Amino acid sequence: MDGIIFLTVDEVIFIHDDQISRHGVAQGILNQGSLESAVAAAEFAAYYNPEADLHWLAAHYAVRLAQNHAFSDGNKRTGIASALVFLTLNGNPKHPASKDLKTLEDLMVDIAQHLQGIEALSAFLRTL
Repeated sequence: MDGIIFLTVDEVIFIHDDQISRHGVAQGILNQGSLESAVAAAEFAAYYNPEADLHWLAAHYAVRLAQNHAFSDGNKRTGIASALVFLTLNGNPKHPASKDLKTLEDLMVDIAQHLQGIEALSAFLRTL
């Protein structure tokens, strides 16, 4: 998948810090390895599935960040914000409408609890 712009660990930390400033959650990285693994997941997914679309790759950021709990707080927010930034950087900006926020919040809670995953979130992102 040539030409795709993937996020770096530093960019995801920046996104996390932005989420902290907006929502007042606790700051800090709990596990650097978990963070690095979560951030690398989309690029690995693209490598092993070159036919993957941007929504499916974006979902990897959100799901892995939410499930890996690399940060002390704000993992779900950082995950979905990273997915949306990834889509925007790759020319496919998505922004959930107010009516979609509760659905997205419920989906991210389910993802963090391993009740939903990449397929569910990528399907949701395609509807935005």
